[in-house]
Amino acid sequence: MKCESILMAVSMYSANLEHLAFHGLPRFHLPQRFAQRSDSSLVLLCQMCPNLRTLIIRELISTATLLVIGSNAQNLSRFVVRKNGIIKRFDWKQQTEWSDEYYLWLKTNSTSYERTFSEISKILGKKWEPLTDEEFKRVTPDTQF
Repeated sequence: MKCESILMAVSMYSANLEHLAFHGLPRFHLPQRFAQRSDSSLVLLCQMCPNLRTLIIRELISTATLLVIGSNAQNLSRFVVRKNGIIKRFDWKQQTEWSDEYYLWLKTNSTSYERTFSEISKILGKKWEPLTDEEFKRVTPDTQF
């Protein structure tokens, strides 16, 4: 998943995009550094695509980014992430639009997998857990769920 691909999807389909799936296991080295990952682009996608209902991510993503995505994608009902693709890390600087309370909530809940998964479950209104690689391989981008 390249940032350019995500930005193109935002610019072309922001009003209509409902499902975005990057499925299958990655077959290449995934960057660990925040600046090299697509975390920021995925958050922008969730902010700019209000009708997004399905998001399937195979790349590396931080626990903090999962929380930011969850809190920004209002209509997200299917959020699929690989367990081996999650990095327990708080790697966001405070954004001007974030309140101090939100920033503290993000910082507190991104330092633990359990807290992150619990908060995502609260946001989605149902139990949420990332998938193992074997489970993820069986995921299809089918929008009928």
